[in-house]
Amino acid sequence: MQEMLSVLNTIRDQLDKLEKKIEHSDGELSFSSNTDKNIMGNLNHDELKKEIEELKNKLSSVSNENAKKFSQFEETIKIITGDLATLGDELEKVSSDSKLVKNSHEPKKNVHKAISNKQKSIEDTNTLKKIVYASKPDIDGFFKEDSMSKTDRKGKYYKFIIEDETNAFFEFLNFEDNVLMATDSPEKFIEPACESVDELDQRAKKIITSVQGEAVKYGDKWKITKKAEISYE
Repeated sequence: MQEMLSVLNTIRDQLDKLEKKIEHSDGELSFSSNTDKNIMGNLNHDELKKEIEELKNKLSSVSNENAKKFSQFEETIKIITGDLATLGDELEKVSSDSKLVKNSHEPKKNVHKAISNKQKSIEDTNTLKKIVYASKPDIDGFFKEDSMSKTDRKGKYYKFIIEDETNAFFEFLNFEDNVLMATDSPEKFIEPACESVDELDQRAKKIITSVQGEAVKYGDKWKITKKAEISYE
């Protein structure tokens, strides 16, 4: 397109030179080339000027039309370039969304793994809690540590759930022999560590702990800081 405009401009320059030659000539015109002579033929002075003017107008019209087409062509190129840029952005977004969809299916294994790890952590925490069995408390509200056992429940009346080195929960160990012994001598087996929500029933078959008691360790003893709540059945 640029080359065509350049040719048109060259022709326009040649016509301008020819027009000047006509204006300064008094009679016969001398042509610098056979091309000029063939174009002009045997036209007189005025006819030549008119013909040149018409040619210049046509040339200008053609030049303007081509310039307009060139401008439209440039505008079309800009639009296409913009569309291509937009398409590129959309393709990048689609690619990104595809990765997100793919990744949304993959984490299931990680989720299950995280749940499994959490369950394991809870199990590990429970493992840290020691279960021991204690004999009756003394009248001052202490359980002696040397009377406790991790496995032997014979002669033991309370179950201790040790949270850490200094804190524990406890409840009455509900065995038939324990119930008989405790209801027969509640001042020794029950009253130092428990509070009953109902009246003592020496015919009871069960002693149910509704709220666990709490204890804190002092040296080789566990001091009762909160009595357990029990009921008789």
